[in-house]
Amino acid sequence: MSLFEDGFESNDFTAWTGTTGAPSVQGGVKHTGLYAMQAAMTGQNYASKTFADQSTCHARGYFRFSGLQGSAAWQQGVMTLRDTGVAQACRAEVNCPTSDNTDFYWSLYDNINSARNTSDALCVIDTWYCVEVAIYLNVNGWIRLWVDDVLESEYDPVDTSSVAHISDLFFGSYPAGYAHTLYGDCAVIDDAYIGLEAAAGGTGSPGGVSSIMGQLVVNRLV
Repeated sequence: MSLFEDGFESNDFTAWTGTTGAPSVQGGVKHTGLYAMQAAMTGQNYASKTFADQSTCHARGYFRFSGLQGSAAWQQGVMTLRDTGVAQACRAEVNCPTSDNTDFYWSLYDNINSARNTSDALCVIDTWYCVEVAIYLNVNGWIRLWVDDVLESEYDPVDTSSVAHISDLFFGSYPAGYAHTLYGDCAVIDDAYIGLEAAAGGTGSPGGVSSIMGQLVVNRLV
């Protein structure tokens, strides 16, 4: 069941609960339609949406970077699911796991257990990516990350029961610290898998996966 959808076609953030920092809506770089969000990666600049409490929650967005810069153990978050005003649960991010400052990978952060799983999926600049992060709150729960309809990272099973419910999404730069721009578009929150936009061949069910269902995937631990 869809809980929220917004492609910024109102040219503002009226569909969102609020913003932090100074994200803006612009029409120069977008994935679909006339507008998309842009957020400076110099700090916390994101839109937030509060929704009805969920025990299983998926968030999907399309993201693009004007530049990537970092150092060993640098991360750039793009979507964070959380219990409103209480605790962050999980985050989709890009990670620079080595000090060469050249290779950046899509990564899944488990805020509940303070664990990060950096996948083998490269992220490059000036390219749109469909990113979906999801969590199931249970003693035998799971946390998953899809990039372009491929399951790239997961913790399954994992104890996520310390978080009461998921009721908030941060969409944009969180955290960061470099002078580049993050673009975001086509935000969706749902209680089931979302996948690619229909125009991009989406089916509403997971596509190719890089793991066997029910098996913990650790492509690149950092």
